[in-house]
Amino acid sequence: MSTVTVTPLTPAAAAQLVNCPHCWKVPGGPCWPWGSHLARYQRANRRGLLSDDALAGVVAGLELIAGHVIVRDGAR
Repeated sequence: MSTVTVTPLTPAAAAQLVNCPHCWKVPGGPCWPWGSHLARYQRANRRGLLSDDALAGVVAGLELIAGHVIVRDGAR
């Protein structure tokens, strides 16, 4: 019998599993080379790919909480 180890996704990786509702970037990469729109993280949260606690960690360092804001390099 083999053991499978599951590594949790980082917030940025979870966000990249859904399309961005702000710029319509398809899954697989960030919206911009430096990060993705907060709206994408929120969509990943609504789809159950990103926990509420992880989303709270993402927005904790933001000055403005709005869908168009770019989250640089995943969670701050």
